Amino acid sequence: MSKSQQDQEKKSYLPWSPQETRTLIDLLLNGLASGWRNSSGVFSKFTVERKILPIVNQKHGSDKTHKHYLNRMKTLKGKYVSGVNFLVAAPGLDGIQTQNGLQHHMRCGIII
Repeated sequence: MSKSQQDQEKKSYLPWSPQETRTLIDLLLNGLASGWRNSSGVFSKFTVERKILPIVNQKHGSDKTHKHYLNRMKTLKGKYVSGVNFLVAAPGLDGIQTQNGLQHHMRCGIII
């Protein structure tokens, strides 16, 4: 990879704002309800590029690509796992309380 290509890669970094993240999560939840996932249970690159990212980009004036989406999903999955591990380790909580607590914290934006 040449120096100019490396510089271009560095310039393509676009951090996700909390508002963009919330929009992404809302669109993913709507996509789940609408059956946008493929037979493997994941959102295809085509679906993300045609149905999700255009709305995020238009609403927030950003220029997110599928690569940015994959990076954000990796981050969100890590935060989710950390939240689950935290709540599971909390003394005195059963599985239902843990699940309800995690969902509440995600809705309030505490974990995200």
